[in-house]
Amino acid sequence: MASPKPRQVTGKMPVVGRWYRLLRDYGEGPGMVKATHAYFAEHGVEESAGPRQMLVLELCESGTHGIGYSPSDSVLLAWFQRAPSGRISRHHLALPEGHFVELFGAGSEPPEYAQWQRQQEAGS
Repeated sequence: MASPKPRQVTGKMPVVGRWYRLLRDYGEGPGMVKATHAYFAEHGVEESAGPRQMLVLELCESGTHGIGYSPSDSVLLAWFQRAPSGRISRHHLALPEGHFVELFGAGSEPPEYAQWQRQQEAGS
């Protein structure tokens, strides 16, 4: 994985390990990430529908291998959702820090994250 870049955090700059919510849709077409998402309990019943929550994994310098080109530093995020099979899947998004500041606000941990952690511990 990419090497985290030490920096002084101010204002809306991302903090590794914190949850943020996507304030509006990002991208267009098949790869688009919607700002809203329905979160489901383990038994398949919808628990809540609300803003998509994302976890900041790393802050990467411009040109970090495997992240994709950006003239500025990038934020690597993850979000979790239930697949039709019932398993929780983890998805990733990397975007320039400037886009992060415009697109994200303070968030909270979604129920899928705890379910994904239990799934990982069980080795399934």
